[in-house]
Amino acid sequence: MLFFKRSYSDEQIVAQIKAGGMVREETLRYLFADSGWRTAALRLIRSLGGTQHEAEDAIQEAFIVFDNHIRTDRYQQIGGLKSYFLGICRGRWYSNRRSVRRLVYSDDPVSKQHPDYDEPEKWAIEKEQREHLRAVIDQMDERCRELLHLYKLNYSMEEIAQALKLGNENNARQRVFQCRQKLAKLIQDNPFFNEREL
Repeated sequence: MLFFKRSYSDEQIVAQIKAGGMVREETLRYLFADSGWRTAALRLIRSLGGTQHEAEDAIQEAFIVFDNHIRTDRYQQIGGLKSYFLGICRGRWYSNRRSVRRLVYSDDPVSKQHPDYDEPEKWAIEKEQREHLRAVIDQMDERCRELLHLYKLNYSMEEIAQALKLGNENNARQRVFQCRQKLAKLIQDNPFFNEREL
């Protein structure tokens, strides 16, 4: 079995991810759970001032981006794979922080009900995007929907494991990763999002 070997060269990792199927899935599972990359990324983001949840978000997204970059030949083999992955993590964390900072908080009830009151076109587009995203999420199995819902509500991995009877937080972390991968694939395959290059 693949996991008897606990370390792989960058070339082996690239080849195994590109091979697809179970080999790819097991390689990603190894990188996510056993390689030490996740721990290094957690330390990096925490050292930049990120919270545990922000770090988990960035790392989950980074693994999806990393996998996509390898499979679509966007990784140019400049520097090591681990450094490349950590760079993606840093980028996702900064990007997520910028998104949060763009939110405008106000005590004005009108602005809460109509965040884009002066830009109805933008509001309509965002509403349409939300509806399409909801339709994509509805294609997922109920277990994944429930798991991602808890994750987005900032439940800890331990709480998710208890709520969904997943045994422990490592199992919960892996299930969140798998469900987020499924969601990313569904979004990637959806013509609405592809047309808008989101």
